[in-house]
Amino acid sequence: MQEPGDGPKMNDLVSYITAALIAWTPATKERPADVVVQRAATVAEDIAAVVQDEPPLWASRFKTALVLASIAHHESDLEDWVQDGRCNDAAWRLDHLELVRHRGSCDGGHAYGLWQEHVWPAALLLPNSGWRLLRAPEPGAITPEDVLADSRLSARVALHMVRQSVQTGQGLCGYTGETERPCPKGELRLHDAVQWYRTHP
Repeated sequence: MQEPGDGPKMNDLVSYITAALIAWTPATKERPADVVVQRAATVAEDIAAVVQDEPPLWASRFKTALVLASIAHHESDLEDWVQDGRCNDAAWRLDHLELVRHRGSCDGGHAYGLWQEHVWPAALLLPNSGWRLLRAPEPGAITPEDVLADSRLSARVALHMVRQSVQTGQGLCGYTGETERPCPKGELRLHDAVQWYRTHP
């Protein structure tokens, strides 16, 4: 993987992230390999578009994109029932207790989208920086419904959340809501991204 001074080409970035997501997302009987490939490519396109449009977390946009990919993998495993908000519905979770017990409940319905963002009742993105939670929706705010309807917007929200966590010296611990180190969830997400970056130059 080579990253020229003016940044990676969109197709190169999409291919790189798609390969990582496919490797991290095993096919199952319920979700065969062709579905995994399709979903990985779609998510990679959203990540790449956002990373190309925003300042990178570090010098490398590839590494920035990998962090978003790793978070999506660990938070939702790219499941469609997470992305479309079914797991945010209490009645749906009751009807799928076994699935929820083993795969997650969207934090009891309070986390939204592939990146499991806590944006209720609304969030505001700060330019080239972090974000803040609002007490109520206001012009320019992002709601849970927005995150569920637009996965590219959800990726942008995730990047702002990650940026704020990194800028405050928390690594990904702030993103995962772990207030003390060691923070195994945050460290695992960062480790997988860095490991892929190191082993796939």
